[in-house]
Amino acid sequence: MKELMLYLWNANHHYAHQLLEAIPEEKMADQPAGLPNHPAWTIAHLSISGNYLLIPALGGKPLDLPGWDQKYGYGSKPSNDRSLYPAKTELLHVYDEVHRIVADGIQNSFDNIVGVVTPDEGMRSYFPTLDKMVAYMTSIHEANHLGQLSDWRRAMGMKSVL
Repeated sequence: MKELMLYLWNANHHYAHQLLEAIPEEKMADQPAGLPNHPAWTIAHLSISGNYLLIPALGGKPLDLPGWDQKYGYGSKPSNDRSLYPAKTELLHVYDEVHRIVADGIQNSFDNIVGVVTPDEGMRSYFPTLDKMVAYMTSIHEANHLGQLSDWRRAMGMKSVL
């Protein structure tokens, strides 16, 4: 199971970089009609989700990202104000670091969380066990947001990367 999760996690990481490569800095917070989840918010959101949920679940120490949870976490709203987001290089650096830490956690700690009840009662109704949470967040959650980013690219007149 962990080999499959690592494969999907790494494939999502590669796909994110393909999607972001040709997007200029000044377009990172553009919101074409009907697509509010722009690249800057999407990558920040995926980073904070991995940092907040996955790293602790896998026994790791989250990155120090003050204010990111409120700005980009669950329930946050994307804004077209580019100044509210870090530079593209910083966003990618944090995203890459979260991906590295989570991959290490899956490799080294996943077997230890199989069947372990999710300690956060609010999260437990969605993810009864930590292994289910990690499986969902490393595949469905990440891929869903990358699909939105792919739609954003098309709405911006950019070609598909696949």
